[in-house]
Amino acid sequence: MGNGNAMMGDGNWGAMMAGMGLWTLAGLIFLLAAAAAVTLLVIWIVRRTSAQNQGSGGGKGGGDILRRRFASGEIDDEEFRRRLAVLEGP
Repeated sequence: MGNGNAMMGDGNWGAMMAGMGLWTLAGLIFLLAAAAAVTLLVIWIVRRTSAQNQGSGGGKGGGDILRRRFASGEIDDEEFRRRLAVLEGP
């Protein structure tokens, strides 16, 4: 009936398969890069959130330090109230 190469596009089958392999590799590299970017974004968000929450519950907050200073006599009542008002905001 015919030559087997006629169905394959006159010998271009190998070039087509090589091109498909390159696109597959490029797609895999893109997916890996996207996964790495998402992972780095999540790590950045977790670290940023952790740093923001560090003073509000994981350690001594400003109010605790002021109370300690007031209790030890380092600051007087007026200074304590003024600084506490600044920490608590408007």
